[in-house]
Amino acid sequence: MKPAAGGVHGAAIVGIHLEGPFISRKKKGAHCEGYIWDKEVATAQDMESMYGSDLGNVSIVTLAPELHAAGDCSAVRWLTERQRVCVSLGHSTADLARATVAVDCGARFITHLFNAMLPFHHRDPGLVGLLSTRRHVFYGIIA
Repeated sequence: MKPAAGGVHGAAIVGIHLEGPFISRKKKGAHCEGYIWDKEVATAQDMESMYGSDLGNVSIVTLAPELHAAGDCSAVRWLTERQRVCVSLGHSTADLARATVAVDCGARFITHLFNAMLPFHHRDPGLVGLLSTRRHVFYGIIA
């Protein structure tokens, strides 16, 4: 499916949103568990193996930030810098500190806010807390 302009007879296709397999099993939502990444860490090489080297038709990839080694930006940077894809955080049990690292690496979006993530909590607001600390993070909602 290639990006295409919209018109009077239909909406524009801006690209594909890959929501998985690099998500948390604990927050899988409707995703089939057999298709979720089965290792504790996902690297840029793992993503290239899974998705291929050309993501030209992909606009967004959802990742769970806890699947990346602390401080390792390679996967997010491979997607944002080499593939020009928007990295979205979601289907995650990440705390605010881990989510903040992902944003510092280049993530810019939160997939369906409040769904398939830890609830907002005053001691650790998780992904939701990014909205109060980072002005360059956007979000989608299910409505």
